[in-house]
Amino acid sequence: MRVGEVQYTLCARLLDQGAQGIILPRVEDPKVLAEALSWLRFPPLGIRGFGINPTMVDYEARTMPEIIEHQNRETLSVVQFETVRAVERADELLSLKGLTWSYRAGRPLHLLGFPASSTIPLLIQAWTRSSKGATLTA
Repeated sequence: MRVGEVQYTLCARLLDQGAQGIILPRVEDPKVLAEALSWLRFPPLGIRGFGINPTMVDYEARTMPEIIEHQNRETLSVVQFETVRAVERADELLSLKGLTWSYRAGRPLHLLGFPASSTIPLLIQAWTRSSKGATLTA
């Protein structure tokens, strides 16, 4: 699920309702992304609150440690590249622990100020180094 803003309450609410991952839009700063990634994982990997419900475990009897381990392992965390600054800082953003994937979606970045010829090569270079990327277009 894509949140409208990078806020703890929006991410937590969706995860507590059963979302299997969060897309974090318009993140340009590695510190902001690192904090947001911590919201998506239970301790000790993050700071997510324990809003566990039966749908998260298919109504099966599970111990709390089993649920936490499963959720920490299976919850997707995705950063969406939407700005020039984010692309310029791609190496820093993609190197963060806890990030599952990244992508560029929606309008072409040249409409946001990138010269058309520089948009994709910068991302491809960063994604090649990190193996956390894909290019999706709407």
